[in-house]
Amino acid sequence: MFTSIETGAMEPEAINQLFQRAGMPARDLDKLSTALQNSLFCVTARILSTRELVGFLRADGDGVFNVTLWDFVVDPQLANRDETKELLIDRLQREVQRSFSRCSVSILGQPKDLPLLRCANFNADQKGIRAMALRQNSLGYRLRQLRRLNFGN
Repeated sequence: MFTSIETGAMEPEAINQLFQRAGMPARDLDKLSTALQNSLFCVTARILSTRELVGFLRADGDGVFNVTLWDFVVDPQLANRDETKELLIDRLQREVQRSFSRCSVSILGQPKDLPLLRCANFNADQKGIRAMALRQNSLGYRLRQLRRLNFGN
């Protein structure tokens, strides 16, 4: 498996298939294409031998003050889905540090992903909203803590 940062042409059909495998609704392909074209970057995870898309995370924003992360999804049938989520977050953090180090970063996450996101140094919104913000002074998550958690996916 490998992760990559993609800023060029993405395959909306493959992303929609991943969404559906993960129990998310399919998106309108034209709207998804527009969202992909207007994204700052996308982080993908693919099977090395087949290049099948098994993980996805999309970032948009102004790239100066704010970056918002959307569509954090990993194929639920993947045997190592927790490790794949870790890889996506790790790749994301490296890209944010490299290209958007002064931006406020927020993510809209599923409740099941909150333990992982906390370990990745995202803080829950104080008002109970599910968006979390990345603490810029402590990039890099603690793999040992992640591996001790049981995500129960």
